[in-house]
Amino acid sequence: MVQLRTVLVVLSLALTAQADDCLNIWENDKCTVKRGTAAPSSSQSQYCTTDQDDCQKASSADESAKINCNASTAAVFAGTTCEGAPKFNGPVGNCTVLFTEGPLTFYGTLGCGVEPDETSDVTSTFLSALIFNMVLAVALLLCFCCARGRYPIYYQPRCIDDPSITPPEEGWDGWIRTTLAVSDAEIARTNGVDAAMYLMFFRLASYVFAVAMVYGMLVLMPVYDSGTEDSVEGIEEFAISHVKAGDDRLLAATFGMYVVSLAAFYFLNKSYDVFVTLRRRHLSTAHAHSFAVMVRDIPPECNTHEKLASFYKKMYPGVVGATMMVKTDTLVEAQGEREKMALKLERAECKDAKTGETSETKVGGILCFGGEKKPARRYFFDELSNQNAEFQTLRHDALKQPEMLSAGFVVFSNLRSATIAAQVIPTADPMIYETTQAPEARDVVWSNLPMSQTMRNYRTKIISICVAALVVFWLIPITFVAGLTTAENLKAYVGLDINALGSVLKGIIQGILPTLALVIFMAILPMIMKAWSTLEGLPTHSEISRGTLAKLFYFQIFNVFLASLLAASFLSVAEEIIDDPPSIFDLLGQSIPRTGTFFTNYVMLQAFVGFAMMLTRLPFIVVGKILGMILTKTPREIEKARREQRYDLAAPASLAILVFVVGLAYCTITPIITPFAFIFFGLGYLALRYSHYYIYTPAFDSGGLLWPLIFDRLMTGVFLAQFIVVAVLGVKEGTVAAPLMFPLLVITWMYWGRTNKALASVGQYLPLDAACESTIQGEGKDTVNEFVHPTLKEPNKFTPDNLYDPDFGVTDLSFEQGLDEDVMYLYEGTSVNGGEMSPERLGDSKGGMTDQEGGTLYLRLEDEAEDSQFGNTAEV
Repeated sequence: MVQLRTVLVVLSLALTAQADDCLNIWENDKCTVKRGTAAPSSSQSQYCTTDQDDCQKASSADESAKINCNASTAAVFAGTTCEGAPKFNGPVGNCTVLFTEGPLTFYGTLGCGVEPDETSDVTSTFLSALIFNMVLAVALLLCFCCARGRYPIYYQPRCIDDPSITPPEEGWDGWIRTTLAVSDAEIARTNGVDAAMYLMFFRLASYVFAVAMVYGMLVLMPVYDSGTEDSVEGIEEFAISHVKAGDDRLLAATFGMYVVSLAAFYFLNKSYDVFVTLRRRHLSTAHAHSFAVMVRDIPPECNTHEKLASFYKKMYPGVVGATMMVKTDTLVEAQGEREKMALKLERAECKDAKTGETSETKVGGILCFGGEKKPARRYFFDELSNQNAEFQTLRHDALKQPEMLSAGFVVFSNLRSATIAAQVIPTADPMIYETTQAPEARDVVWSNLPMSQTMRNYRTKIISICVAALVVFWLIPITFVAGLTTAENLKAYVGLDINALGSVLKGIIQGILPTLALVIFMAILPMIMKAWSTLEGLPTHSEISRGTLAKLFYFQIFNVFLASLLAASFLSVAEEIIDDPPSIFDLLGQSIPRTGTFFTNYVMLQAFVGFAMMLTRLPFIVVGKILGMILTKTPREIEKARREQRYDLAAPASLAILVFVVGLAYCTITPIITPFAFIFFGLGYLALRYSHYYIYTPAFDSGGLLWPLIFDRLMTGVFLAQFIVVAVLGVKEGTVAAPLMFPLLVITWMYWGRTNKALASVGQYLPLDAACESTIQGEGKDTVNEFVHPTLKEPNKFTPDNLYDPDFGVTDLSFEQGLDEDVMYLYEGTSVNGGEMSPERLGDSKGGMTDQEGGTLYLRLEDEAEDSQFGNTAEV
């Protein structure tokens, strides 16, 4: 979805604006007064071109120019054909003298890869983008309203599977009323606390930009419109660019930043309170992971389930048992082969049932030559039977002669002990027994658990360096690919003269191909970040997702936001920046107002296109139909694909945070951006809330730990926005307005520190008083069994009866428990079938527990039985 949204955004920008290389001509040595300001009809103040070989003639004078941004040079000619001796021919830097005409001297600056800054072009670009995207958004929303009632399998599939989810009301706006009526607690119940807090972020952002929009429309825009900067016209009259340097009107921007920042603090604080409430509720419910801790870096001397349980039993009452990780590499590989063979058998069963004939498969041979044809069902069944027997042998060996790894889980009968154990350092050596709250079993990345702390630290440092390098050097491949599409390079390296192809094909090659290259690079970027987060050794999928989000945030801030700010002016003043590095702040202050319209268009496109497309689900339906014909061959596969519709938060969350930062930075500089930021988060809140509740099924949930990460990134964005406003006010010579921003910076720093100190730890862990007052109890053996490696619990057999269901339903494959005494250690008093603990073990609800040492509980199995069943318990 994010990649498709990016495609639509860049295509829309390509249709509504054209990025050119421009030579700007000025009348003063500070390059602030355009040439011909006194008589704009008699002189040319700007030449723009998309090709350095093109000759651009003046529309109002007998003059022409050529521009070469690759070499930072330009040439200005007296005639309209770029022939003869030029009036100027050479490098153009920061306000370079070009030529003299009578008493006037004219100066020049280059703007490379930016939109032409003629007033009519800026205004028409904005209006074209607005109309295009409003029409597209309305069309998409109408499609959604018409289709959602007719195709519930696409637009509300969770209502089919979960009767507790109330279907949305009928009518054009019925889905809005129903969606807004769903409580945060209900979202947390059905989709997890992570999803609830992600939606909370959109809600608070919509409130913040509602405040910014009211202030911007009622105060800032009238104030800026009354400015006296003559060189600014069109929609830029409503921006800070229309206010002259040193004007008292700049105080309106300072006051506006106070209003918006304080509103952000208020709503962030309210959201943090909601997080703490939902997090406590999550931790105090009877989930298996609420009663367990995850232990990594277990030393070699503690190499059995029993020793791990005994170590923690010395420190905490209520230890039920423990399970250590067993090396299962061969089992995982064998299980993968079994699943592939089971899928082939299932597809053969399905095909034979549909056609009424016996399908065949080729065995042996090379490519399409040789081999023997055999009945598919019989062959796959025999192969699967052999793989079942091999898997059973491998699992038996893994259980009877296990190779223990340095990670495991310890389970308690009460929340009090689990809460304390998760926060206390168990030994004086910080490199062993790293104890943390246990995640959901489905959230565990089993292959990363045994990785040592030393290895994790080394990997984290190396990957941090890689991320920094990617952030810094990312533009190199983008620029290289874009450079190949210029007429000069295509002719030199490919032998293609695009000037002979016509204006349409030339526009496609030079406008669309660089865009597609950018889309491809941006599509693989989240994959790269996710792979690196996995290599860091993070133990859960949710931590990997959060690590991916963090990396993408920094990438987008530097390569999308800051790079766009500086790109328009950096090349022309690169030498000055090298000589005087602090001048980059002046450059930033000068660049920000000029890019206001660009970022307004960017936010507008994201607001109208992205979430309207999400509601229609057109990408999912079209791509799903195509892939369904290729990948899904059986009813069970189709049903599984329908039910398991996921939403990975990392990439879209990083984009939303970027929009928040951009909107906050420009809300007092170009206030016209605020309505579009409000629409982005408002419509996004509706679309995401509807989609999460009625469509998406969560793959995992960390219990809301996504929120502290989002909070810190939002506060980083608030700081960045405030510094940007300070830079702009400084360049605008706001001798009063700029210094008045510094108390706000201090307030922001104090609020950030206070919130993290007061609420971060309270939100991460269940308070001890709440844990002691809780009367819920763990479920003994079943809880320990949750944290046994899946392959030790996988079924021994796949049978045809399980593989194909004629009723088009999903059936669980036959399940058989592992041998309990080989996959876990249980203390005496733990029931086999339920986890009932003896009164002596349970203690009272206030935490006054008694503890008794018990013997080992062994589970007897029926010998030689084909399907193992649990026998009676016996104490030893």
